[in-house]
Amino acid sequence: MPEDEADELSQAEIESLLSQASELTTQQPADGGREDAAASSSESSIFAGGLSPADLASLDDDSIPQERIMTADEASEVLGDVPVEISIELGRVKLTIGELMDLRRGAVVDLDRLAGEPVDVLANGTVVARGEVVLVNDYYSVRITDIVDEDQ
Repeated sequence: MPEDEADELSQAEIESLLSQASELTTQQPADGGREDAAASSSESSIFAGGLSPADLASLDDDSIPQERIMTADEASEVLGDVPVEISIELGRVKLTIGELMDLRRGAVVDLDRLAGEPVDVLANGTVVARGEVVLVNDYYSVRITDIVDEDQ
């Protein structure tokens, strides 16, 4: 068949296949309905979809639609407007419930990082970068110093 012809079935072909399938699924076997159940169920599942064994045998890789993988530019365009929550982690500490309840205004909580150590930049809770805290127009900011590798 030339490539420019449509690969779709015509309405008449679809109706013919449905008619054939209907006839096959409604016919009684010659032995009065005692046909092998496995053969009956596999035959009706094939024909109920309008496909015959010959139709299945004629399928090849060229007739099956292939999934198309997006390019990096297409993925960036699609994902470019998806919101992501970014947070900066200065450090962590583990406290008991008692220590947490004892916290008052003016209490100092010691963190697990030294002054000047890089802070973690998290995207939706996942560390994606590290950086240093800077002030820009009286706002805390982070200058990115390292992008975290996916394998880390």
